[in-house]
Amino acid sequence: AVPADDQRKEEHPLALARSAQETRMTNGVRVRLQELGIIRHFHESWFAMVMGWGGVALALDGFPGAEGNFKEALHVIATVIWMWDLVYLCLCCMLLGARIAAYPAAYWQHMQTAEFLFFGCVPMGVATVAMGFVKFGAEVMDSASAVNAGQALFWVDLVLCVPSMTVAPWLMVSKHAYAAESMPSSWLLPFVSVVVASALAGTVGPHLETQEEQHHFNVLGFMLWGMGMCTAACVFPVFFCRLIFHGLPPRAAAHSLWTPLGPIGQGANAIMMLGRNAGVLQCTGYLCESGQPGREPDVIFEAHTCLCTSPVPTTPVTSWAYVAPGFSLLLGFAMWGFGIWWYWLAACTSLHHSRAWRVVRARTWRVVRGDGEKIGADAAPEAEGGIPFHPSWWGVIFPMVTLTMSCAPYLSPNRTPKPRSGRSPYRGHPHQIKSTHPLYAHTGHSLG
Repeated sequence: AVPADDQRKEEHPLALARSAQETRMTNGVRVRLQELGIIRHFHESWFAMVMGWGGVALALDGFPGAEGNFKEALHVIATVIWMWDLVYLCLCCMLLGARIAAYPAAYWQHMQTAEFLFFGCVPMGVATVAMGFVKFGAEVMDSASAVNAGQALFWVDLVLCVPSMTVAPWLMVSKHAYAAESMPSSWLLPFVSVVVASALAGTVGPHLETQEEQHHFNVLGFMLWGMGMCTAACVFPVFFCRLIFHGLPPRAAAHSLWTPLGPIGQGANAIMMLGRNAGVLQCTGYLCESGQPGREPDVIFEAHTCLCTSPVPTTPVTSWAYVAPGFSLLLGFAMWGFGIWWYWLAACTSLHHSRAWRVVRARTWRVVRGDGEKIGADAAPEAEGGIPFHPSWWGVIFPMVTLTMSCAPYLSPNRTPKPRSGRSPYRGHPHQIKSTHPLYAHTGHSLG
C-alpha cells in the first residue's frame, strides 16, 4: 500500500495541472468577454427590447374584438412571448448589474453623458414583465402567486423609478451638455418610466385582496401618472420647437420621433384604466364606507346610482371616484387624438429617411435648378442612404404598442372585479357605454 503522504505527493502534480487548465479556461472566458465588451459596454438601451417584447405580448392578449378560438390562440402566443421576454429581462439585469459592479468608475463616467437617460428603459422593462405576471402568470403558476409576483415587481419598478426621476433629470441640468439643434428625444425616457409604473398600478391594483389595497394602489397610480405626464409635457413643446427651427433629425436618429408616442399612448391607457378602477370602487360602496366607518354599506350607499346617502356627507373623499371615470375617459380620448397625429409625424419622418422613399423620389421627381440642371433618376445621392439598423429600432415597437393598448380600456371587456351594483364603467364595446350615463347625470348633485 502506498502511504497517504506519498499518494498525495503523486497526485499533487496532476492536481496542479488540472488547476492550471481550469485557470486557463476561466481566464480565457474572461479575456473573451473583455474582448467582446459584453459587460463593460452593455447599454441600458437594450432594455427597449424587453419593453418591445412585453408590449407586444400585452397588446396581443388585449386585442380588441378577438373572440373564441382566435382569442385563445392570441393568448397562447402572448404567453410564450412573455416568457421569452422574462428570460431577456433576467439576462439584461444580470449584465447591467455586472457592469455596475465590475466597472463602477466607468459607469460613473457613463452617467455624466446623455446616454444615461436610457436608464429609464430599465424600470419600463420591469413594468411590462410585471404586467405579464398578472395577465399570463396563471398559466405557469397559481393565480395568487402570479398577482404577488406582479405586486412585488411593482415595488421593484418603483424603486428603479426613483433614480430615473431624480438622478437622471439632475444630471441633465447639472452635468450633461446639450445643444438646441441636436436635442434628443431621449429627454423623455426618465419621465415615461413613471407613466408606465402608473399603468402597472392600474393593472395590479384590481387583483389585490382587499378594497383598501386596491384604493391605495389606484391613488398611487394617479400620483405617478401626474408626476410622469406633467414632466413629460414640459419636454414636448421644446422638442417640437427643435423640429421646427432645426428640421428633422439625421437618418441615424430618424426613429427617435417615435419616442414621444410612448408617454402619449401609455398615458392615455393608464389614465383610462385608473379612472375605470376608481369607478368600480365607487360602485362597491367602499368610499362611502370610508366616509362613515362602522355603518352598514346598504345604509349609506345607493346601488342603483353608486352615490353615498345620508348621513354620509358629500365630500371630495366620498365622491371623487364618482366623476373619475368620465373625466379620465375624456382625457384619454384627447391624448389618443394627439397620439394619432404624432403617429403620422413619426411615420412620415421614418418614410422620409427610408431607402425606398429616396429611390422613388430620385426616379419620379424632377427638380429644375436655376442653372437648368435636372435632378432625377441619375442623381445617385438621392438613391443612397436609408436608416441604419441599431438597437433604437426597438424604440419604435413599444410606442406603437402603447397607442394600441390605449384602446383596450375602452373597447375590451372589463376584467376588474364586478361592482356590487352590477355596473362597471365603460365596459365592453362603445354601445355599452350607457352604463356610465348616471355618472354624468348626477354630477351636479354629488358635487353640489
